[in-house]
Amino acid sequence: MSRPGQSSSRERPRRGYAAPAEPPQKKRSSRREGAPSLFAPAEDEPITMRRKWAAVGFGTLLSLATFWMLVGAVLAQDDESGLETNVGVLLSVGLMMIPVVMAGIAYVSKRPNWIRASLFAGAIAFAITVWLPFVTNEPVTPVVVGLGAGAVIALRIEKDHSIPLRAAVVGMLGVYVWIMVQVSVGAGMLLGPLLPIAAIGAADAYSVRRAERDAANRDASNR
Repeated sequence: MSRPGQSSSRERPRRGYAAPAEPPQKKRSSRREGAPSLFAPAEDEPITMRRKWAAVGFGTLLSLATFWMLVGAVLAQDDESGLETNVGVLLSVGLMMIPVVMAGIAYVSKRPNWIRASLFAGAIAFAITVWLPFVTNEPVTPVVVGLGAGAVIALRIEKDHSIPLRAAVVGMLGVYVWIMVQVSVGAGMLLGPLLPIAAIGAADAYSVRRAERDAANRDASNR
């Protein structure tokens, strides 16, 4: 009890006086923020053309190794030299190389979320490579289209790039390679694996050039 003339250390709140409310605390969201879409363009600075074509070249080299393993496994089945015993090894290694190809493209091109993108791209490439031979009745076109379809996702996507254009280019390339194989199997086997990733790079270059031209036309019309 306090003495007269001394204020109590604990004063009672006055009537009609409300204590200041504490600032509301932000509720912790029970949901994790969703990861950016694999089809969304990268938000950081674009990579240089040198880096872009380095990724294309590196992916093409890996694609060549994968292509010859898979196609070689099919060709070895009808070989009379006894190499048919290695069909299972070639086929297994070739199929395991598909996600490696996608990871190499995604990593060198500095693809955001490159691990997730390469796994998704590898699954697409694997599926197309396995089921498309039942349609084409030959191994060259399925491997080319499968690797190209995976590279559509694995290769870094910039603001001005068009995924539908990439996919259309791979589809047209698949028709071209199939026709080439019907005319000359050797020509299809030599040129086929060199084309899909390079064609996607060319499609991106066209998309960027078209976007720059459209921007220039808009600036000219606003003056």
